[in-house]
Amino acid sequence: MPDHRRFPRILPGKFRNNFGDYLMEISLAQKNFVLSKRGKPMALFTPVEPRSIGKSVTPSQYRHNSSEYLARVRWAKERFIIVKRGRKLAWLRPVEDLGLMSGTRDDLREPEKPYRDLDAWSSQPISLEIWR
Repeated sequence: MPDHRRFPRILPGKFRNNFGDYLMEISLAQKNFVLSKRGKPMALFTPVEPRSIGKSVTPSQYRHNSSEYLARVRWAKERFIIVKRGRKLAWLRPVEDLGLMSGTRDDLREPEKPYRDLDAWSSQPISLEIWR
């Protein structure tokens, strides 16, 4: 299962305005995008997989009603497949499909690295023989 943090995050308005370019990147280059607003992920645009399910939507329908489709994906957990001339180009689906449960900013941060135990370092004697 891919990690959602590796996907580029894009604002929905920017995605809608450059929809054709992003659609080609998704279908031809197999790229994934996370649409996020105010730091919270809203939806995923991914390449179509063999097990993809959802309602068919044309690119022009998505462009004209993008806010409605994003709301239905975000809140009703519906899935849509962008289809042009019978060819499935992209899959619009909820972020929860990748295992992200809450969608908060904390979930988007990189996991913190554990701190070294500094007490263990300071309790070990330092050998000065190597400096002689």
